[in-house]
Amino acid sequence: MVVFVPMSIFLDQYVVEAKHSLAIFAVGCYLVWSSYFSFHYHLQRYSQSYKAIQEDKQFYVLSNFIKSALLLSYSPLAASLLYEVVVLDKWNVQRIWNLGCLYAIPDFVSLILVKRMAFTTVCHHVCVVIFMFVSLQNDYQTDGICQSIVIYAIFSDFAYLVNLLLASRFMNIDSSLSMYLSIFAGLIYFVCCCINWSWQVGYLKKLIFAGLWSVYLYIPMLAVIIRDDLVLLK
Repeated sequence: MVVFVPMSIFLDQYVVEAKHSLAIFAVGCYLVWSSYFSFHYHLQRYSQSYKAIQEDKQFYVLSNFIKSALLLSYSPLAASLLYEVVVLDKWNVQRIWNLGCLYAIPDFVSLILVKRMAFTTVCHHVCVVIFMFVSLQNDYQTDGICQSIVIYAIFSDFAYLVNLLLASRFMNIDSSLSMYLSIFAGLIYFVCCCINWSWQVGYLKKLIFAGLWSVYLYIPMLAVIIRDDLVLLK
């Protein structure tokens, strides 16, 4: 909270309106990649519960802590974007591209650094990175699957507590705190998924009736992400 809430302000002021989205992605990947080793070093020194985790599982824990913190810092920006695109029907292309790159960074880095990851999660992360590059080719002037990708990413961003919960399972935290975190994270995740899936169904029906062929490529990839969401909800 201390580090990443101010980071949200920094991102809003200096990053999300920048003109080179891939540069944001590249620099962000390097910073997140570096943060794994920095946090790993300090947790090894100061956290007995982290040291007790199997070595090949430690980066899995770190990936969820880091992703949770990043999604927390993105959440105010995502909420603002959701209001713009749904209520105002205003699609700020540069802002969408940059936020898409920021969202994909933790997933891309975890694919490289985390060895023990569920297959459904690997597929989820791969789809996110593919969607990022697809989004960068779109200008959002007409209805299409990229609008659907934006909405899905926004609601996924709001569920950052789930990643915190996944990481905290391996740490020595109070059982009552763990229970309340599980309940709170589960409720938020369930509500976000229900709203998100309802919107997706309505919008994709609109695209199908409009005869947009790309929707038939998008739906199987979306199903991969939804399957991972269902696994996490369970």
